[in-house]
Amino acid sequence: MAVPKATLLIVEDDIFTRTSMMAYLKAEGYAVSKASSGIEALKVIGTHQPDLVITDLRMPEMGGLELLKKLKEGMPKLPVIIISGEGTMGTVIEALQLGARDYLQKPIQDMGLLKHSIELALSHASLKKAHDMYREDLEWLVEKRTQELSDKNEQLVETVEQRKLAEAQLLQAQKLESVGQLAAGIAHEINTPTQFVSSNVDFLEESFEGILE
Repeated sequence: MAVPKATLLIVEDDIFTRTSMMAYLKAEGYAVSKASSGIEALKVIGTHQPDLVITDLRMPEMGGLELLKKLKEGMPKLPVIIISGEGTMGTVIEALQLGARDYLQKPIQDMGLLKHSIELALSHASLKKAHDMYREDLEWLVEKRTQELSDKNEQLVETVEQRKLAEAQLLQAQKLESVGQLAAGIAHEINTPTQFVSSNVDFLEESFEGILE
């Protein structure tokens, strides 16, 4: 059994139109579900989200335009194709402005037109999804790279601070070393005459002892 190309939802209150479209699309390999009104369609979509919605314009309870508005508010990425035999050019423009991917007139004499419209809508949705994924990946990559650069910048700042601290400590050590050398020099200069005086005092003491005797 072939794998369905995509899941479609046909929202149509006319049984003959709905049945003929379902039969054709199933033969083309699509998985197809149905609804007879906008309210029923919302229930079906809430349970099994389709890849594309094909909806009639005039239906009881909730028409195609109202359904389109609700879908674009809650599921803006879900492609919608409008079909109708009663629409005016103003209705067509309104449907397209609301976000419909295409507008087809009923009865659909050539189902190939419906197939072509579906393929274009699904292709556009696929490209939009791929674009969004690429943009998300790019944003994630930019964010990651920015974070890496921020981390490296913080590490660099920390390294610079540590280097400044080490240089300050080295400078302080050099100052202490200079003070130590200066103190040693002064001690030496003081010690030399002190030793000279001490030696002479010892000599004088011995001499005076001799004289006194």
